[in-house]
Amino acid sequence: MSIPQSQGAGGETIHQQVAFTLALDKGVYPFNEAAPSHAQANLVFISTVVPPVVLEFFSLQHFDVIIINDNGDHVFQWSAGRAFPQIASNIPVTGEVEWNVDVTLADNLTANKGKSLPAGNYIAQAFLVNRTDVGTRNPPAFSRKYAANVMFTIAP
Repeated sequence: MSIPQSQGAGGETIHQQVAFTLALDKGVYPFNEAAPSHAQANLVFISTVVPPVVLEFFSLQHFDVIIINDNGDHVFQWSAGRAFPQIASNIPVTGEVEWNVDVTLADNLTANKGKSLPAGNYIAQAFLVNRTDVGTRNPPAFSRKYAANVMFTIAP
């Protein structure tokens, strides 16, 4: 498969792409019962296509990050308990949009709310919370059309 190319203003080759990535600052975090570890997550949306991708948001929340344990339970959600002003925006992307997020490795969704996540394997999932197009035949499947996953471990 070949990625379409175009020429930049300076004659450089531009590879056309649309991508969403998630990177964590570590693959293994220490378990600390008294003070949960923190992960630094870097989310990047890249678009070099013409016309540009327009990200449509209904609020000032542009992304979310969830953590899933090895049982498949959602144990953390970055947006839980946060309020976001309902201000709609349209962002045409010609290049990169980047978000850096501090993620506390503590349960904020289950009966263990407030406790450090125990040792084990986890999946961090980041996604944009942009609008799903009207007329989409499967809105739940397309509600996370720009999403990425990364596995990490909390070591004993």
